[in-house]
Amino acid sequence: MKNKNRWIIIIIFPLLAISTVLIIWLLMQETEYQYLYSSEYQFDPLKLDEENLEFILLDNKELPNNTNIEKEFSNWSEEDFYLLVKKFYKLVLSDDLSLWNLNQINFFTNCENIGDGFHGMHSQYFKIDRDGISFNKLHRYIFVSLEDKKIKVIEEKYSVIPIWEKINLSKIVYSAADVLKSADTNGGYDRRQTTNNNCDVSVTLSPNSPKIQGWLVTYYSEESNNNGSTILFENQYSPFKGVVLPIPTK
Repeated sequence: MKNKNRWIIIIIFPLLAISTVLIIWLLMQETEYQYLYSSEYQFDPLKLDEENLEFILLDNKELPNNTNIEKEFSNWSEEDFYLLVKKFYKLVLSDDLSLWNLNQINFFTNCENIGDGFHGMHSQYFKIDRDGISFNKLHRYIFVSLEDKKIKVIEEKYSVIPIWEKINLSKIVYSAADVLKSADTNGGYDRRQTTNNNCDVSVTLSPNSPKIQGWLVTYYSEESNNNGSTILFENQYSPFKGVVLPIPTK
């Protein structure tokens, strides 16, 4: 019996070692990338909760001036953006959002409207797709702008499938609005006053980024000489406990 176990160990361990080396080798290979498509649509933010909400394909050109899209808009809560994306998946992409994994969220607002919701959102989703005998990872990017009343989708495909952590919205205790309020109370307000509120704020959750361990709140101002943006204030918060987290150095 001991000899039998010894032979099993002799056979199994080399196989495990070979499998491990093979997996590492595959992960080190250059990722095959394929751009799939991008599309942009216009919608009326005032019709989010209505059954007649529709998305009008722009087809790389602006709508005519006589469009019936309402001019007025207000900032949205995070739940409003999530609802819009869910409807967009169903009505335009003919897809089920629950089949995709959320792995990054960015909410945006300007400094003078802090506390009144957000005017834009970027989100990134992924899912594993089987193509014959091979597996690919699909990336889908969603961009929403209330000011422009537009939603844009970009989809890409990668041949190598790294292990990514996904965001479970049902487990988040402290929302983007919650941590923005904390950031503004603890330094953000003073910093934005130095620009007379001529600045913007992003609130980002990206668990696969080495720099972002929780909600990252960033106040920034655009340079007048087009040399990019200047970070005015930055803080990071746990989405589960609401406490301040250290920001890893580059």
